[in-house]
Amino acid sequence: MSSTEAARPHERQRDRSDLREARPERPFGMRGPRFSLWGVLAMGCLPFALAILPVFLGIYGRFNDELYFIACSKHLALGYVDQPPLSVWLLALVRAVAGESLLALRIVPACFAFVVALLTGRLAYRLGAGRWGQMTAAFCAGLVLPLNIIYSFYSMNPLSVALWIAATLVLVEIDKRQNPSLWLLFGAVAGLAALNKHPALVFIATIALSYAAFHLRTLFRHKELYLGALLAFAIALPNVIWQVQHDWISLWFYRQGALKNIPTPPLAVLGFQLATMNPGSLLLLAGVFLYFRGERLRRDGWMALACGGIFLLFIFSGQSRPDRIMALYPIGFAAAAAGWESLGSTRASRLLRPAIPALALATFLLLAPAMLPLLPPRQIAAHAARLGIVPKIEKVGRTTPLPQWIADRLGWQDLARRVAAVARTLTPGRRTAVIGSDYGFAGALQLYRRRYGLPPVYGFHNAFHDWGPPPADTEVFLLVGVSESRARRYFRVVRVAARGDCPLCVGDRQHPPIIVARGPRSPIAEMWRRLRMLI
Repeated sequence: MSSTEAARPHERQRDRSDLREARPERPFGMRGPRFSLWGVLAMGCLPFALAILPVFLGIYGRFNDELYFIACSKHLALGYVDQPPLSVWLLALVRAVAGESLLALRIVPACFAFVVALLTGRLAYRLGAGRWGQMTAAFCAGLVLPLNIIYSFYSMNPLSVALWIAATLVLVEIDKRQNPSLWLLFGAVAGLAALNKHPALVFIATIALSYAAFHLRTLFRHKELYLGALLAFAIALPNVIWQVQHDWISLWFYRQGALKNIPTPPLAVLGFQLATMNPGSLLLLAGVFLYFRGERLRRDGWMALACGGIFLLFIFSGQSRPDRIMALYPIGFAAAAAGWESLGSTRASRLLRPAIPALALATFLLLAPAMLPLLPPRQIAAHAARLGIVPKIEKVGRTTPLPQWIADRLGWQDLARRVAAVARTLTPGRRTAVIGSDYGFAGALQLYRRRYGLPPVYGFHNAFHDWGPPPADTEVFLLVGVSESRARRYFRVVRVAARGDCPLCVGDRQHPPIIVARGPRSPIAEMWRRLRMLI
């Protein structure tokens, strides 16, 4: 055998080793970390359990957004006035496979607790964190209170959070592996993010531009970058087509939707963020200053630039919604955990390692009973009052001692029963339509329509408006949640037949009027056009 042939096995071995993903460097000559897959997944067990537990406690029903999502999933389209279609398509699949039970509805968002834990732990690993850092980052991500809230009901938000973290992770992988083909994966993630929630494009664009600013010399020479951009556009194209066909109506919706949030000064927004994200995690989060320094700042500073920029933009935008940027915290925890581990095995670090997750857990256990649907309403209200944290995030008129995302799970079935009782008093044989004033009312009445024998249900709020109007020969209208003064602008005969009763609900849902109206003042199609509400 020639010396060249003898060397080939060694060359092949070297080639295979080059293909393996590079291990992050460790301080003080320590061995590179391994990814703790099962340890990281285990960190999702607590938030998963807290998300599913309310289903079995039976205290609360469906959240008003869930009612709307169910209605949308029965009217599949390439887009909706207030959202792209991906989460709606996913819910239609869930309903086809598992039905509409509360457990079937909640299992998907609850499972994202594991997805977020996995992505957070993996990101921490790729940034250099060992087993402790990976598990601590994933554990603290599971204790972010807004994340626990969105795991407990169906919406587009759990998938959106996962896609934010996934986009960051893919960019880190591109950097670590120096593998341009991963731009196709980034394009897929970006396209899915756009097809799921429009505001996600702000983060995707920001993090992509930040990465580009740090890699201007080499980035644009790779054809995979352009193929990834084309893939992202192709995935988002169905909703782009829908927007073109509907005159980009979602842009109008976002302008209107901003009006319902409460204007909040920057310091109040910052304080609200610290209170709701779980203040005990601030000790871990301080590790970002240990991570983003020296060589790592020059290499990974694009993450700090993107996430810090989004955070500051949110703080100074005066937004009252703490959930808007909740995906930033798992990303920050991943970098922070790697930062703490960069200290090496010092006495201080050995003391901090158990203290960091313990402090986060302690504050979470203190705040969770006031924020999550785990206790009866009055107990939650009492605990929230003791802590002084009853957040009001939207302009809803009359307030409630409960957080809005808990109060909006109350009273829907009872309201449907009351509307059905009024419907039974009407003269038989007359074509009747039920109209809900917002997607919560309309969604609930549509969901319980068959159970209580309600007439056909319509609504003029957001996408519900597109599924109307009622037939032109409709004679009697049951208006739910519409004020008497507004009803008289559209109908000649108006009678308040009953009212809902939900004292712990928010705004007009506390005692909504149930009105019997007759004699439209204009043709129904014209009236329907004027009734449209986008917010």
